[in-house]
Amino acid sequence: MEIIVSIIQGILVLAFLFFGYQILTAESMKKVFQAFGYSDGFRIFTALAQWVAAILLIVGFWEPFMGKIGAGILAVIMIGAIGSHMKVKHPIQASTNAFVFLVLSLVVLLFI
Repeated sequence: MEIIVSIIQGILVLAFLFFGYQILTAESMKKVFQAFGYSDGFRIFTALAQWVAAILLIVGFWEPFMGKIGAGILAVIMIGAIGSHMKVKHPIQASTNAFVFLVLSLVVLLFI
């Protein structure tokens, strides 16, 4: 189980370093945050929070408690993403990625 959790942890690190960058730079993500009714400041905060969580997950390979904090941050962000999709009445499929990353974050949080 330890190897599987480490692999998931690595996937989360890579994914959220990329997603944070995408939120900051991609015009499509700017439009998504606007559609949700969120400010540019909140978009930037979200990207930075994802990077902080990814860094904590990296540190978590040596200090598991820090990895738990990182996974917890990502779980909260993913719950917010699911709620944002529900708020604007997107179809349930729009929340699929957020749900998958929520589950992966919870696995790391519980088993690291």
